[in-house]
Formats: sequence, C-alpha cells, structure tokens
Amino acid sequence: MFFGKEDQIPLQIRLEGIRMYHILRYEDWLGGSLGQIKVGRFLITPLWEARPTVGPYELVLDPNVVFGSGQHPTTLQCLKIIGDYDFDVENAIDLGTGTGILALALGKLGIKVKAIDNNPLCVEVCGKNVLRNGLESLVEVSLGDATEESFEAYELVVANLGPDLILKLIQRVNPMVNRLLLLSGITRSFVSGILDEAKRKSYSLIIHEDNGIWHTLFLKGGGHGRKDLPS
Repeated sequence: MFFGKEDQIPLQIRLEGIRMYHILRYEDWLGGSLGQIKVGRFLITPLWEARPTVGPYELVLDPNVVFGSGQHPTTLQCLKIIGDYDFDVENAIDLGTGTGILALALGKLGIKVKAIDNNPLCVEVCGKNVLRNGLESLVEVSLGDATEESFEAYELVVANLGPDLILKLIQRVNPMVNRLLLLSGITRSFVSGILDEAKRKSYSLIIHEDNGIWHTLFLKGGGHGRKDLPS
C-alpha cells in the first residue's frame, strides 16, 4: 500500500509500534525499474522506454499497479506459447486480463480478442494499453466476471487465473467450439487434477510449460496432441 504526503505523519506514528516493515517507493510500486523483456518473438517494452516506432511484435506496456508486467513466470510461459504456436483461430477471450498483456500479444498476431476483468482499474489500464499499441480494432476490453462470462463463441480461451477458477472454467467449455485452452496460474499439486478434468471434457495436452513451481497448460479439443505430464 502506498500513501500521499498528507498521510505520512500519522502513518509514521503507527509504524513505530511495528517491529518489521518495508517502505516501497511509489516508482518501484509502479514497476519503474523494469526494463525491456524478450519472450520468443515478443518484445515487452515499458512505456517509459518506448520509442516513436513500435515493432510488429513489440508490446508497449504500462502496468500501473495491475498484475501483468511480463515478469511473472505464468505470464512468460503464456507469451512463449502464444509466440511459438501456429494459431488457426479467428477469435479468443482472455479471462482476467490484468494489464492486457496476453490479449495484446494475440492481437499482434491478428486474432480478435475480448479481454475481460472484474477489476475496474484493470479494465482502465488494459484499455489504455490497447490504445498505445494501436490494437483497438482487434482487442475489446470490458468489465466482467470470469465465472459468469459466456465464452461459447470463442475458439481460444485464455485464463491465467488460478487452479480453482480454472477447474470451474473447464466444466463449462465445449471442445467443439472452444477448440484451444491456454490455462495458467497453476501450481504443481493441481496439474494432474486439471488435466484429468480436461481429459474428461475431450481435451488433450499439446504444450506444457513449467518452472518447477508454476505450470501453464495448452490444450486442444478433440483428443489429439501429446501428453506431457510433470515427472
């Protein structure tokens, strides 16, 4: 949490009674220390380092105080898959879009994306990032709840949310319509359960990325693809 100058004196008095605390500068909270990140074909450029001319796979991003700067392993794993896979879809939905970084990446590939989040600040930040990247004709941003959103019209469903929400999502997808699922925010103990539920819905695993802690699963409807379970 950060505070304006008018709050600092009463805050300092309260902090004197706390044995341990950490003061984070506002600039660091915003992510001002972050630099460019290269992930596969994508180059993530913070707004404060942006150039007048943006490359075809460059994502100019202002994370503000919203999740999705490109630093988190789940975001990196999703971006790698998006950059590596040869998509044959026309549309996608990004559930829990945050800064919109994954929606922007898909938009750079020419895919029409609906980016939703239940946090109004995320919707505002994402909308500004869409405009910065000139993707307003491809990426639609709206306020919504991932557990209630209808995604029956989308070929690709992207969800970097967490295991509980992902399990609920899998119960609602239709493998004949939602042909591809990109699921992240999953820790190791939930991988097998999510894969079992996906298999029950006729999805098979085609790509599995992990760093030992965080896992990202890319699945295809119809029972085709390779099985790549964690050892």
